[in-house]
Amino acid sequence: MHSRTIATMILVTLSGIASHSQAVDHDPPELSDVFVRAVGNQLGIEGNVFTEEQLSSVTELEIKYAGRIDLTQLAHFPKLQKLVLRGNFISDLTPLSTLVHLKYLNLSDNRISDLTPLKSLTALTYLNLNTNLIVDCSPLAGLSKLRALRLNANATEELTPLSTLSRLESLHADENRITQLEGIQALGQLKDLRVSRNGIVDLAPMSTLVDLTEFSADQNRIENLVPLEGLTNLKSLSVRQNPVRSVAPLKNLTRLAKLSLESSRFDGDLAHLNRLTNLAELTMAKSHVRNIEPLRGLQKLARLNLRYNDIEDIHPLIQSRAPFKTINLDGNPLGTLARTVHVQALRRKTKVTISGSLFASSTALHTNFIDIDQNHDDLLSYKEVQSRFAKLDLKEFDAIDVNRDWAISLDELANLIVIFSNSMDLVWVGGKESPTALGTKDSPFGSLEKAVDAVKQGGTIILAPGTTLTGKTLSEPMTLTVPKGPKGPGRIVGANNPPDTPTPVPEKKSTTKTSPRN
Repeated sequence: MHSRTIATMILVTLSGIASHSQAVDHDPPELSDVFVRAVGNQLGIEGNVFTEEQLSSVTELEIKYAGRIDLTQLAHFPKLQKLVLRGNFISDLTPLSTLVHLKYLNLSDNRISDLTPLKSLTALTYLNLNTNLIVDCSPLAGLSKLRALRLNANATEELTPLSTLSRLESLHADENRITQLEGIQALGQLKDLRVSRNGIVDLAPMSTLVDLTEFSADQNRIENLVPLEGLTNLKSLSVRQNPVRSVAPLKNLTRLAKLSLESSRFDGDLAHLNRLTNLAELTMAKSHVRNIEPLRGLQKLARLNLRYNDIEDIHPLIQSRAPFKTINLDGNPLGTLARTVHVQALRRKTKVTISGSLFASSTALHTNFIDIDQNHDDLLSYKEVQSRFAKLDLKEFDAIDVNRDWAISLDELANLIVIFSNSMDLVWVGGKESPTALGTKDSPFGSLEKAVDAVKQGGTIILAPGTTLTGKTLSEPMTLTVPKGPKGPGRIVGANNPPDTPTPVPEKKSTTKTSPRN
């Protein structure tokens, strides 16, 4: 009887211990309000109490800009695979060292300098450390599964410690203290590399990165692009604000769809770009560009930024069949022809920005533009020219561009431009470089034939008061002189000058000049 009583007491005691232990196991963990909200958002549960079982099932957690947080509470989330802790004044990463299942980790906008606790997170494939205080990246050397690494806005001086990350496909290290790219050549799977705003001079280590599709290195000290000449998979390249001298090394990068360059030392030669027929976006700002003829054949160009160059003639853009969406010509010394006829023609097709150019835009032209172009060997008579316009009401058109490649052989004119205002009371005729006004409001030429005859004969034209010239109305007469060529005026092929009659061709071309005097 006594033994039975003792056994019963032991059983009751053990039962009580078990019950107490079970009660302890079910006590809810104490979480700060920040973690409670984050867990609630993740689980879709309203309330402020969660069981340990619920917390251990959480695989993703996001806490951004919540102030200082207690990272030791991460111990309640052993199965986390994705963690975002952006902007929380974090400096010590020790509590993260046990989260060995993490694949995605964002620690941007914090105060981190020591990466040692991350050594154990070998499952990581994405790591964002932007905007911290990191100098030494060597603790990351063992994260062999990393595919994307963000190191923007830190104090990193070299990338050599990352050379073991053989699976890395994307590396962003803008705004650091990197002066050389040694070690980058080992990252054979790299497709996206961004190292803008550093002190990089030499791109030689990049020559082996044949899988690279995107590269940006704005605001460095790069002069030579030769190491890029074999990277034929590149689709996007940006090297703005570098002292680059030539784009010749890019001539075989035919997959390029986006190219951005800005260099005060650039030689201005775009000829090597004419093979880049997949270019859809081109920026060549502040780079001494003058001749844009090589762009004529780039028929996929949609966005073109040529601001602050030395461009006067934009006729190649008129002749281009590219589907332009925007063209920026700010700060270029556009000639009269470009700022009137060509800009207006472009504006009919796309958005053209010319504010800030070295001229005051003012023209009454608003609607249609006709461009007739043939080959260099054709000389057509006025009647042949006239027949092309026979069915057109010239009053419906603002501009007619008779290209220099045909129509006339006047050595002093690169081409002949005739612009009819809507009221047909002003005619302009001029050369490619310096168009000349040749009509008056009170007594306009009124026809292409009279304008051609006036140019052919040379002499002086008087513009009467009231004439609109480059957007301004003359208050007093202005005299313009149209000089003859060195061998006399050019000749038009026509009835009095049959095609088999040799047309005088000057030995040396001279530039059209006008001599305005009051």
